[in-house]
Amino acid sequence: MRTIIHKLIAGFLALALFLTPVTARAQSLLGDRLPKAFDAGRTIEITMSFDLDDSLGMLGGMPPENFAAAKELLRATILKISATRVHADQLEIGCELRMRDTLIVNGRMWLAGDKLAVTTNLLPGKTLMVDAAEFFQKLQGSVEQITMLAEDLQALGASVGNCAAIAADWMNSTEGIMTVNEAESPATQWRDASVQNFSFRVTSGQLKELFSKWAEEFRRAAAMMQVVPLDITPLEEIQTFVLTDNVIEWTVYMDEQGGIAGVTGTVPTMFGEDVDEARFSYDHLSAGNPSQTVLDDAGLERRRFAGEVRAEGAGTASFALETANDMSDPLSPKGTVHVDFHQSDKESSTTLLLKHTYARTLAANRETLESKTRIDGQIQSHASGDDDLMDLIFASMGDVSFSAMLNIASETRAEGQDDFVCETASEISIMGMALGRVLVQLASGAYVPADIAGNEIIDLAGLDGAGQAALSVELNAGREHALELATSQIPEVLLQIMQ
Repeated sequence: MRTIIHKLIAGFLALALFLTPVTARAQSLLGDRLPKAFDAGRTIEITMSFDLDDSLGMLGGMPPENFAAAKELLRATILKISATRVHADQLEIGCELRMRDTLIVNGRMWLAGDKLAVTTNLLPGKTLMVDAAEFFQKLQGSVEQITMLAEDLQALGASVGNCAAIAADWMNSTEGIMTVNEAESPATQWRDASVQNFSFRVTSGQLKELFSKWAEEFRRAAAMMQVVPLDITPLEEIQTFVLTDNVIEWTVYMDEQGGIAGVTGTVPTMFGEDVDEARFSYDHLSAGNPSQTVLDDAGLERRRFAGEVRAEGAGTASFALETANDMSDPLSPKGTVHVDFHQSDKESSTTLLLKHTYARTLAANRETLESKTRIDGQIQSHASGDDDLMDLIFASMGDVSFSAMLNIASETRAEGQDDFVCETASEISIMGMALGRVLVQLASGAYVPADIAGNEIIDLAGLDGAGQAALSVELNAGREHALELATSQIPEVLLQIMQ
């Protein structure tokens, strides 16, 4: 039981960080305060609400007064989830739903000896007791499935490690795969100067030999075969490969510090009759590099990963991913991610542009973060003589453009010795029109035990048929009362629309 409780505790912390995805990875203040507050027995509370943008009301054609009422109601509808580590092996979980500060429904669950205690306003004045061992035994099945999957993946990881060793032995025992060139290469707009480079050249026959050795390792990994069931063994499949005259060629450029300045290479079709080919490159440019004068900021460290895939009869697809980071101030990093994707053939072309920027500021007891992600796309289609009806309809639309943006702003504040408040607002817009915001607050505070001293204790395991029926009637009455409360909070103009 303790193991399951510990996994539930870890799961709640993961949920808390998942609901604040930007802060979970970027904000050091939250990452430091959250586990400390939880271990200290403070209550961790997640509060969620939604805020619609006025432009969404115009898009939906709702009268202004109706949309204003719907917006106010949604903003005033709050969902809270809380968890407290009361003792080392006891987790108390609570949740509640409020509309305009009116409690609609709530619930709380915690361990009470060998029982699991549950209270809810749907059954006022009562505390339900469930056999904890039986409850966790049912839960154990799901936990064991996850554990078995983790063990299989661990075995899979060990097999992958063996495959890496096989590849190293294959490379050392096969002549002509790697050559070393000590010639220097000057810096470029995107790459530092290199003092030497390593070239790798692999034929289809050599690659088939490596695949065959991997297939033997794959066959020996019984756990791996259970994770990935196959109708035909990998070795049998590899034996059917038809060799080509194509060659994989890669070059790795090393800088003066022994780091990688750049990588270029091709991955053509090695087996079969297709003539597809992919070209990739990676370039690294240090901050302050003299070659960076052509760029907008010589203080940024830049990386670029680009590629192009050519398929016979399907056109060409290309992309470029560019990042820039200010390495001079690690506590206040700034950066951009730029992705450009282009695909074209004789009938159509598609272009996708993604840009991500973020900025972070950190003070002693306060940390802020802003993240902006924008996607722009364009589709161009042209009809040909042999197009079918759907192609003609699509082509008649001409050029189609679309855009979307996700902006996330968060602030984390330290309060007292252990507590914190993290507020995150995520705003979504499509085609330049804001849709609304998702508001999440993650905070810690003092633990307040449930006051159940006067409650009637009901052990569900000891209820007879009449007792179960009476409890069901009372629960249904509680649900109806909660529904009446919720309905009473809905403005009249919205009720008229719902009727």
